[in-house]
Amino acid sequence: MTASSMKIKGLPQCFGCLLLLLAMSSSAYAAHESTNPLDKNSASFQQAYALLQQNGASLDLELFEKHPVEYQAYLLGSYSALAQHYPLAIEWFNRAYADVDKLNEFSQQSLLYQLGYSYAQLGELAESETWYRRAIAKGSADACVNLGASYEQRQQYQQAEAQYLSCLPDNESALLYLNLGTLYYNGLVKQNKNLGGRYWQLSAKLDPYDSDIQYNLGVYYLNTERDLDKARYYFSQCSWQESECTSVLSHPLLIGRSAEQAHWQALRQGSVVEQRHLLEDRAKHLLPVPVYFEDETAEIMLQVQLNDKEWQKITATAQSREQLEKACTWLNRLIWVDTFSGANAQTYLQLNRGTLTLPLEWKYQGLRYQVLEQSGQWQCSAYPLKSNE
Repeated sequence: MTASSMKIKGLPQCFGCLLLLLAMSSSAYAAHESTNPLDKNSASFQQAYALLQQNGASLDLELFEKHPVEYQAYLLGSYSALAQHYPLAIEWFNRAYADVDKLNEFSQQSLLYQLGYSYAQLGELAESETWYRRAIAKGSADACVNLGASYEQRQQYQQAEAQYLSCLPDNESALLYLNLGTLYYNGLVKQNKNLGGRYWQLSAKLDPYDSDIQYNLGVYYLNTERDLDKARYYFSQCSWQESECTSVLSHPLLIGRSAEQAHWQALRQGSVVEQRHLLEDRAKHLLPVPVYFEDETAEIMLQVQLNDKEWQKITATAQSREQLEKACTWLNRLIWVDTFSGANAQTYLQLNRGTLTLPLEWKYQGLRYQVLEQSGQWQCSAYPLKSNE
């Protein structure tokens, strides 16, 4: 079993979120009069502006005419790249680069990175490297990752290693540590599985929910450290995101083991604020779709009650009896994480033993479960057991 291959960093999926903040900032660009306006009748402008209209944030559209021309060009290039119209994006990025000193530092870094990325998507790797290096000089951690990955794509593994290492520690990122660890673990530069594992651990600290990081750490603890409990822990965390993780849970050495207690204990540690944040992170990253607490529009609404020390109750509310089992399963995922936990097996038995008599209650490990029906809504709740229960 080998680790997953290297990854590259893409473009922001919510460009408007970043650009909107820049538009509201007085330091987004230097104040000056535009002396060379864009040709809005050109086919290039019409095409790029149409992409901005389709994908752009409302504030970007509203303030577009008020922006200096170099920032207008930057916006047009950004949304063209987001729509994967890379030749068009490069045209507008080059137009913005002609006056790059008039953009703020963030916009300059973003412009250089996106030029490198756009050329890479067209297979023009030498040109891509030029722009990535300029972005790295501006402090772009994403450019560090992608330049190293471009060497890996060409099987130039020594150059990839040197590139990744040159970016540390100033431009560290989860992806950089992931890719660097994979080079060592898979023996692409030198065989050092322990060093690879250490880099993956650093990667997990920066991005605890990336499925490739979780999978690789599972491989490391299964095959190298032979720590089966930790292997189960990491595979269980990515099992709802990646079928490969789910498949590995059926490995003969992992069957019969469970990571649910480790995940449960993590949820009981720290301050009440930290516990709430952990629950929110699990809801965003470990469910089939990201869910936010107290969102009444969600298919399954999640709620949590807290006191000044710890969480007291977690509830998943379904809109119908048919969705009740899903709600309870999501609740278990937040608490126990492990897909094949005993909690899920117990929940299935309780909900499918015939006619439900409400309220339905049962206990599992340190929790008391309760199922209620109120005003046509079905609630599945979990409470930590008190000392006298």
